[in-house]
Amino acid sequence: METGTVAAIDHKSTISDLGDTGGCPPNVGQCLNVGGTIVWNATKFEDYCPLALVGNFTGHIMKDHIIVDEIQGAFQLVVLISTCHLENAYSTEQGPVLQFGNNDQQFLPQNRASDFTVTPSDKDPLNPKLQFLYDKIMEQESQIFKTMWTELCRSAKQHLSLIWQLLKLDPTLGARALLLRNDIIASFAGQALMVWECEKIVPEHIFWDYQIATIM
Repeated sequence: METGTVAAIDHKSTISDLGDTGGCPPNVGQCLNVGGTIVWNATKFEDYCPLALVGNFTGHIMKDHIIVDEIQGAFQLVVLISTCHLENAYSTEQGPVLQFGNNDQQFLPQNRASDFTVTPSDKDPLNPKLQFLYDKIMEQESQIFKTMWTELCRSAKQHLSLIWQLLKLDPTLGARALLLRNDIIASFAGQALMVWECEKIVPEHIFWDYQIATIM
């Protein structure tokens, strides 16, 4: 016979240093496993919080997930939970439970879980790292896209400015540079630019000896 400790998690399941209790309800008072039978006094049962504080960190709230640069982790929020007398605590897809200050509530989802039990996590500890890496890559891609888009807009603005200056000097050359066509002519009618498409003409006869005036 061995003597040990049996603890309850939210009055729903039990854990023990004597062996696997298989999540037996605490009010049953006993649990049968492959190593024998574990018996406890259910009338003196006390709740046990399976959560341990890892530390306090500063995170960045991004829609439905949190990025913590200090530990290089990203956690997707699931629901607001009530466990271990913690306020503003959220379960995550990656396993850990995150607790936030009261000032952060306006930025967090408000859906609350009606029933939540903390169980040993079977989540891969690499998931937060991989999620963090993914979010960082997407953030850099977004910054690169914004930089390229700004540069393209600046180049387009310079190009249009040069085209406008060319239109003032020669409307036809400006219109051809703007439309990338050589078969058009253009002229201004007030503030409007009028463009015509050139038509190819095939002459029926060419008078090579025709003279307008006598050249002395």
